[in-house]
Amino acid sequence: MGFFGLFFLARSDQPLAGLASVARVGRDCGENVYPGGWRLGQIHYSHEPYDAEILAAGLVADTGAPALAMYVFDNDFGDAYVDSPNQTRHWFFLDTQSALAMYEPWDEAPDPPSDQETVECLMRWAAEAQLPASPDRLLAALSVPPGPFGEGVIGLISALGVSVPEHDDD
Repeated sequence: MGFFGLFFLARSDQPLAGLASVARVGRDCGENVYPGGWRLGQIHYSHEPYDAEILAAGLVADTGAPALAMYVFDNDFGDAYVDSPNQTRHWFFLDTQSALAMYEPWDEAPDPPSDQETVECLMRWAAEAQLPASPDRLLAALSVPPGPFGEGVIGLISALGVSVPEHDDD
């Protein structure tokens, strides 16, 4: 059984667990702090997804800064949403192929935006967040599953321009 839960990125001077939008989720929150005031939160949740759009909008309201929220399904894919004070909003999947395969044959699959549309919106979002995003790295990151340890999520936020220290696993 893999990870089910939330990953969310926001710029905040205080721990994410202290924000009203995160407190409404009603679960313990872990986080990593990155340069520039960026914080990546993680909440283990249940098999019942929490709405990433609601969390992203709440993070923007709490912080006044762009935010990203993603519900991860069993390490396989993320249902993601970005939002910002200037209403740069966009829904997308992290690993669209895995997401769409999950719906078949039981449910009608949603019609996600193309990776190119997502990259264009993420570039606008990153510009508003004053992050040096890379369109090529974003395009590559969109097809990577979140992974059991969030490595796909880390790849996405790194491609957005968040300075994520590299780990030496020697």
